[in-house]
Amino acid sequence: IKCYYCKEVGHVILNCKKRAQDLLDDKIDQKAYIVVEETDWEDYATDEELSCPGDEDYLF
Repeated sequence: IKCYYCKEVGHVILNCKKRAQDLLDDKIDQKAYIVVEETDWEDYATDEELSCPGDEDYLF
C-alpha cells in the first residue's frame, strides 16, 4: 500500500485501498483526507493534488 497524505485539510490520500481511519492514528484529523481507489489513480492525481504546503508529504 502506497499512500501519500498531507496534514493540510483538502489534500488527499492517493492510491489507497484501506480507509483513512485504518491508516492514520488519532493525532490526524480524518476529515482532512479523501481515500482514492487504486484504479482511479491515473485520472485523479494532479500536480496540485500531489503537492503539499512546505512539502510535508509522507509515504506509508
